Amino acid sequence: MKTPSRSADSEDSEGVVCQISGEPRAGRARSATRQSFTSDGAARVRSPTRQSLRQRDSISVKMGAFSNIAGDGEDEANMKIHPAVFEATSSVVGDLYNKGISLSYERAAEILTKYQKACSLASGAFPGARDGKVILRQTQQLLLREGFTPENTLFAQSCCSDEINHGEQDITTLFGNYMGEAFMLGGLAGVPFTGKTGFGAFAAHIPDDGHLFILFAPHVGISESLHIGKFTRAGQVYEGHACGAAIGALNYCIEGKPVPDNASLGANPHDYQMSWIISQIAQVVDEIVALDTENERQAELTRQMYKISKAFLDKMVDVKITDLHGNAVKICLLGGIQINMPRPMPGFFQPLLFQILEYGKPTKDVLEEAFFSSSIDAPAFSAMRESIY
Repeated sequence: MKTPSRSADSEDSEGVVCQISGEPRAGRARSATRQSFTSDGAARVRSPTRQSLRQRDSISVKMGAFSNIAGDGEDEANMKIHPAVFEATSSVVGDLYNKGISLSYERAAEILTKYQKACSLASGAFPGARDGKVILRQTQQLLLREGFTPENTLFAQSCCSDEINHGEQDITTLFGNYMGEAFMLGGLAGVPFTGKTGFGAFAAHIPDDGHLFILFAPHVGISESLHIGKFTRAGQVYEGHACGAAIGALNYCIEGKPVPDNASLGANPHDYQMSWIISQIAQVVDEIVALDTENERQAELTRQMYKISKAFLDKMVDVKITDLHGNAVKICLLGGIQINMPRPMPGFFQPLLFQILEYGKPTKDVLEEAFFSSSIDAPAFSAMRESIY
């Protein structure tokens, strides 16, 4: 009896069968390998045969073997492995196989455990965070219902310039591919530094009888060593800061250096963005450093950057705008925190705000409906609200 395959977006991790992907090395025939993870049976690796030289081994992993990877005391019966963890593990195992490197079950389990721990850390520090593909699907449903389509909507994003925010599996790219062209509002740390002039230019490009959609988010890294605020970039062997601008501003304030004021910002045109971020972090530095652990401080720093970006955006957005024919325009705002997960995991996103604005009408808040409508999402929604509001 064949095991039914599940989609990568499935929330049910039992019985998931993951197809290992990756291009084989030159001169090697392409192999059709499947790695299965089921909830029954002990872990096993098939002995090599001639056929297995052409096909990778099928590994059946007992879910209970990973009962402790999300934290001490995890109930084995309720333990679920995130679909993105399977994808990342399969990708790594597949790449190693293509290089002629075989793995023991224990080593494959270590890789899966590492990514699951990163998922657990992201979910704990940023309640409600999920794979960007899931965010896109859930957002699409609300956008279409409210009359926002790729054809009639102009898209803008205000996210940090850091290259790790714009990979194929990151929310900026996913939304850009869906919506089409994107107007870039953001600068360092995701703050919409283009300002009122930038928003005015963006709004002037709106399609006839169209709408505006703005995605805004600061970002934070999670490293393979499970440090929030760090990330291993391609080509580097050490963990660097993410977001570097936010962390740099925090360290500047902790060291007690002079805080830039409005007058000095104008006198520093070649680094005004960083100077402004420092001036804002200086106002909340005591709240951040009062926390016990570095991971807690980095998570709080990111939440403060979200609040800073949101306040900046509020002063930019003009709900009274119209299209060239004088028709009222609806503006959709999707705000949150972009989480750079250890590669090759996809980027995660914690939704914090989802609103529809229209001049003369009450603001329509659709955050809970879009992302937290099921009963199982209620604890995450409550924790998210408590952490940010």
